[in-house]
Amino acid sequence: MAESSVSLKLFVSPPGCEWTGTKCNGQLMKTTAKRLADPRRSKARKVRQPTPLADKLAAMSDREIARLLRASHRLTRRRPARRRAKAPNWTPGEDRLLGKWPDKRVARFLGRTLKGVEGRRLKLGIRFCSPPPPWTPEEERLLDPAAARGPIRKWTRQLARQLGRSVVAIRCHRRLKYGAVCSTPRRWTQRELRLLGTRLDREVAGMLGRTCGNVQVKRCSLGLPSYRARHKFRWTAGKDRLLGTESDRVLAERFGCYRKEVESRRHALGIPSRVYRLWTPEEERLVGTMRDEEVARRIGRTRKSVGHRRRALEAVRDE
Repeated sequence: MAESSVSLKLFVSPPGCEWTGTKCNGQLMKTTAKRLADPRRSKARKVRQPTPLADKLAAMSDREIARLLRASHRLTRRRPARRRAKAPNWTPGEDRLLGKWPDKRVARFLGRTLKGVEGRRLKLGIRFCSPPPPWTPEEERLLDPAAARGPIRKWTRQLARQLGRSVVAIRCHRRLKYGAVCSTPRRWTQRELRLLGTRLDREVAGMLGRTCGNVQVKRCSLGLPSYRARHKFRWTAGKDRLLGTESDRVLAERFGCYRKEVESRRHALGIPSRVYRLWTPEEERLVGTMRDEEVARRIGRTRKSVGHRRRALEAVRDE
């Protein structure tokens, strides 16, 4: 194998060209030498006697030699690998911080990588955090839901501050010891009960700080009719005159009814909506003469409406 391999250092490189010591295929080099310096082929073709191989290679450029040898990737110079800076050794003070803080906080505090801190902690056999202290019989007696004073959520937060434990730890241990505990619902007062049915359920819920479903369930359990059932909406001549003057949503809020009721009444009377306004010839002549924003400001319409009308007029003109 050593005889069939030829080093590029054997050849004389042209000035300014530095050859690497990479070994090429010996069979390929042998074929190349035959092509360049075969006297029999030269006589047969009646050409001038070739110069020595070293002169031939010196006269060629690097690209031509690389193409001839079909090994251009071997002529590239490899960059030396960059050595990573070695992390400083761990001190006893740094080791004492492991496990007391989260790894990310320790890495930021010590100026080390997260992987380095995590690997050092696992190597020393230190847990992520110190194990919690065991529960004493006195603490378990305080977790009894029967001994709770007031709402269970408020009592849980007070126990967490008193025992120096987290709220999640108290909830989990209480669930294991006494089972799942539901929070005590807030009792209804006489003032809150008097408000049921006097307004819409969502308005009463906002006033009392409760959910709309809670208010609705309590009202139905007491057999109280809803506000809409008590004050059934009736159309009058004055309300009919207001149809079309404002949007259906605004009128529905003013009348205390649904928007669909206002829309159905307006359609039944044949009153067009105030939101939709027919285009006049004067307004259409302004469209396209200036920017849509300026036209919308002058005629009191939106920019989107003016843009739709402009495109519709352009389509009619093209036809």
